[in-house]
Amino acid sequence: MGCSNSKEAPRVIHDAQRPLTANEYYPAPPSGNTPVQPSASRLGLNTGSMPATTPVGGGRSAQTSNASEIDLAYAPLQQLKKFWIDPDDCGSSRALKSSYMMTHVGYYQGHPTVIKSFAGFDKRTASVVEKERSDLIKEIRALSKLSHPNIVAFLGFTYTTVDDLKCVTEFMDGGNLRTLLNNPKRELSWRREKLSIALDVASALQYLHSLKPKVMHRNIKAEKVLLTASLSAKLSGYVCSSDAPTAWVNQRNSLPQSLAHRRFGSAREWSYTQTMTRKVGSVEWSAPELLLNEDYNEKIDIYAFGMLLIELDTRELPYANIARDTSNALVTNIITGVVRPTVSPTCPKSISKLVRACLQLDSSLRPSADVIVQILREEQARAAEAVVEKLQIKQTSGSRSAVPTVVPPSIVSTGFDVPHPDFQHLAPLRNQYWIDARDCVVSRQISSSCMSTLLGHFKGDAVVVKMLNLTRPIDCVDQDRKYLVREIVMMAKLAHPNIVTFRGFTFTTQDDLKCVTEFMAGGTVRALLDKKKRALSWDSEKLRLALDVAMGLAYLHGQTPTLMHRNIKASKVLLTPGLGAKLSGFGFARVWTSQETMTAAVGTMEWAAPELLRNEDYSTPADVFSFGVWTPQLPWPLPPHDHIRSF
Repeated sequence: MGCSNSKEAPRVIHDAQRPLTANEYYPAPPSGNTPVQPSASRLGLNTGSMPATTPVGGGRSAQTSNASEIDLAYAPLQQLKKFWIDPDDCGSSRALKSSYMMTHVGYYQGHPTVIKSFAGFDKRTASVVEKERSDLIKEIRALSKLSHPNIVAFLGFTYTTVDDLKCVTEFMDGGNLRTLLNNPKRELSWRREKLSIALDVASALQYLHSLKPKVMHRNIKAEKVLLTASLSAKLSGYVCSSDAPTAWVNQRNSLPQSLAHRRFGSAREWSYTQTMTRKVGSVEWSAPELLLNEDYNEKIDIYAFGMLLIELDTRELPYANIARDTSNALVTNIITGVVRPTVSPTCPKSISKLVRACLQLDSSLRPSADVIVQILREEQARAAEAVVEKLQIKQTSGSRSAVPTVVPPSIVSTGFDVPHPDFQHLAPLRNQYWIDARDCVVSRQISSSCMSTLLGHFKGDAVVVKMLNLTRPIDCVDQDRKYLVREIVMMAKLAHPNIVTFRGFTFTTQDDLKCVTEFMAGGTVRALLDKKKRALSWDSEKLRLALDVAMGLAYLHGQTPTLMHRNIKASKVLLTPGLGAKLSGFGFARVWTSQETMTAAVGTMEWAAPELLRNEDYSTPADVFSFGVWTPQLPWPLPPHDHIRSF
């Protein structure tokens, strides 16, 4: 019953059935400091009504509990009825290793989730059980107040007895940062990955510290940073109510009384009229004032963030070279500043300087989260300029050599000067879709056939930035420029749930035109079909994919005048983590009217209609033919006509 393991759970495929993205969990929070509560109903998921009289389940509580006992135990959650989840809509599939309560991978209405619960039916004392119940209630109440793209999304809670409270959060398919750093086969660089992860965590801290009253995390470290498959980072672990590590407890009596440790705490609110002296976090990440049992504020999070930067830089745990039997001395040396963590030789100077600032012994000298975010964004902008400059190095000399390849953001014109005649077609779109080049930061390149395609950030959202590939011959670049302008003009006209969202465009020269669209975390259908271990069924996935693409085509063909895609294939169909499909790749798209004929062959031969290959007149049925070629790929993952390619 409820979220118990007795209910058979559907198979969860972790490499493709990803969680919903932050934007799918909840929209961006409004301006100001009031958090938005991302209830499950806002995810488009059905929620049951929280019962007036709580149901009683089986187990120990079936014999000892009654409705009034349950209502009394969970009275603090009554005001959170909007987060109530029907017990029959979720279940657990497998246990996860966790030092804090019981944690399972589960599902909620078909979506993978993480379910945290406590064991109230074993041989432990009633006081221990009551404490864990209280801690989980506090965590649920804390998470219900938070809503940010870089904070793990809270979906809701449920229970059927006093001993089976469940906290349901989103599932992060990239694991935690500590696991990533421990993987020697995974190369990471500051420019491509580490800087983006650090900025994500800093943005989450900026949000927490901006709330009124301020919220402190109090347990920042790589283990508490969860990742998506694309390495976007989100903070987790807001309530860490487990006791201090055994080694630290055993040493407590040998330390001066001023250093005596009580117990690690949890995320808490803080105001200037309130002080805190409860120990939290882990020793290596703990600020001196916390280890000294002194009053502290949100600057303990800044200190821990500095230690997180050390983890990112060295990929090792802080003070990993200190023997365990000298931990007592380590604590004293941290407090007095005798030992200080060091960065690697490859650490960027700006990051090294930021680490020193965050690890100041005097908390008043540490920067705020706002300042940290600003510093990291500036560093990311510098890294982005280096990426763009590298992409735009000309392979051959020619007439374009007189054109500057990169214009520093500081001198980018805010006007709309047109450096190339093709850009005149973009002038009507300026007011609605023009993006300041300084607001669009690229991070790393992703595979692409013709254009240069990069992941980036625009106003806090993950985006895809399509640019010209200047390593191609000049005549190809000129043709690509026309296609990219056409794609921007076409996408600016479109708005449909099954078509990739266009965010805008920008340029500073004729060679750095950028088309900015939403980032689809599920990848392409082609990549999904290429995964041999990912089984798809017509009932649950393939039919939905085909329907989504068909609806996208119906929208295009229903426009006045009619729009044609002219390049339908699996690599042009992008996916959400929940396997919702959206059409992309509008470089070949055209307007068609009944008075107009088309004869230019476009797209890829295997997906092209016969009339197109014969260079005859064609219209919207050419898209339908491509759809017919694409659909059989769903049960048969090879490209069309693959069996005759060798002839």
